[in-house]
Amino acid sequence: MPSITISYRREDAAADAGRIYDRLVRHYGKASVFMDVTAIPYAMNYRTSIDDALRDTDVVIAIVGPRWRGGDGTQSRIMQANDPVRIEIETAMAMGKIVLPVLVNGATMPEPTDLPPSMEAFHFLNAAPVDSGRDFDVHLTRLIEFIDGALRGLGRRVRLEDDESAGSRTASKRPRWGRTAALVLRVAAGPIVAVNLAFAAFGLIALHDNAIAFWLQAAAAIAILVAGAGMLLLAAWFSGAAAVRAGPFGSPDSLQAGAAATALGCAAFAFAVLTSVHVAATTFDGALLDSTPFRQWTALLPPPQRTEVQLAVINRLHTEYNRVIKYRGAFTEPDFAFARRMVAFIGSFDPSDGHVLYYDGQINHAVNARKTRVIKLQENVYQPWTTYLDNLRSTPEIDDYKYPGECYRTITGYCRERSAFIRYVLAFTHYCASLELTAPGDLAQRSANLNEARELLKASIAGWPKPFTIDGESNAMLSLIQHDANEIAHGRIPPKNPDKKACP
Repeated sequence: MPSITISYRREDAAADAGRIYDRLVRHYGKASVFMDVTAIPYAMNYRTSIDDALRDTDVVIAIVGPRWRGGDGTQSRIMQANDPVRIEIETAMAMGKIVLPVLVNGATMPEPTDLPPSMEAFHFLNAAPVDSGRDFDVHLTRLIEFIDGALRGLGRRVRLEDDESAGSRTASKRPRWGRTAALVLRVAAGPIVAVNLAFAAFGLIALHDNAIAFWLQAAAAIAILVAGAGMLLLAAWFSGAAAVRAGPFGSPDSLQAGAAATALGCAAFAFAVLTSVHVAATTFDGALLDSTPFRQWTALLPPPQRTEVQLAVINRLHTEYNRVIKYRGAFTEPDFAFARRMVAFIGSFDPSDGHVLYYDGQINHAVNARKTRVIKLQENVYQPWTTYLDNLRSTPEIDDYKYPGECYRTITGYCRERSAFIRYVLAFTHYCASLELTAPGDLAQRSANLNEARELLKASIAGWPKPFTIDGESNAMLSLIQHDANEIAHGRIPPKNPDKKACP
């Protein structure tokens, strides 16, 4: 970083020094220009501060006005050994620094006889005139060009900035394509951020729905990845713009903002990569579940780790089943292939697991939704659920009414809410199947169906405090069952229930 020090006498050219300082700061940055009134802290030794500043200084600009000497003859301030201006010039010349006299307000270089012997060489330095009037910008442009050349000669890096107000044409300014790219990126920054946020929102929404289809899973992964990469590139440009002053930041202090933008972009990109990997993993884990080595490896795990893997698959099964039910078509069979693989995986450890029997019955129920109740019973569609109820006689039941969500935190899978639901659906199915048996010879089978439905429904109501209302109120359906059973007991064939909500 270049370093420039301005030396001046306050009562001589304070206003001109301030204007020159402001212009140099705009070109080189505040950290590169030293001026006593702004850079020396309070309670610091003035001579020590000058020595420290000049030690790292490349160029010293000595602003000379009509009263620069501070008086006439031997009584002038420049002739006194403790004069700060004299100390600055003498120290700079002794250190071999580049000293550039700048004449303002019509001043001329002092004669050797008007200077102390240690400063006589100052008279012979070629000075740069700076008019405080309308030629000020032109003169400052020439001064900056000279300083740029001197700094390059010292191997210093010159700030890459155009001084547009002065019409600067320094050799260090950006190429035309760089200025065009900076302008385009500055204008497009807002839309880029908006598009990235839109991509990320789409990806996260798709993930929230557990990847509606494979192509949406892939699209979600790509969208999040593109959003993260876009934010990373935009942050990198902001950081570079802060370094070269080509973008929306305007001073070296903005380098901190550029670093923060880069860190934010890297974090967004890392999140996008991790999320995309997660999408890929959840997309292809069906093949993993079918892998015999994976099942064998899981079986060899210690019980706590094996249970953790099983619970992860159980919760994924719950999510997958709900996803398929939510997005199944009105005239197409639901695709439970992945759900069936997860059921098989869990069942490979314990075929009598409650989760296995429950979701096996749920999938059968959903796939055979268009079959009549009689056909469902004849084909044993609900065999997994009847096995579930049989096993429940010797298996403790989890009270997930009292402890919500507890059912999916255990691997047994026999839960109070689930059991009541199974009983209700089976009771509903037996009752509706009885209504389809209208022939006189079907009375015995119809009576058996009604009795089975009544016992199941009573158990469902007793086992769950809040009766289910899937196709009608539980108690209302219990009344219908009792009515039909009484009719059959008296030798009458009850008419089909006219309420289509009960058995559509």
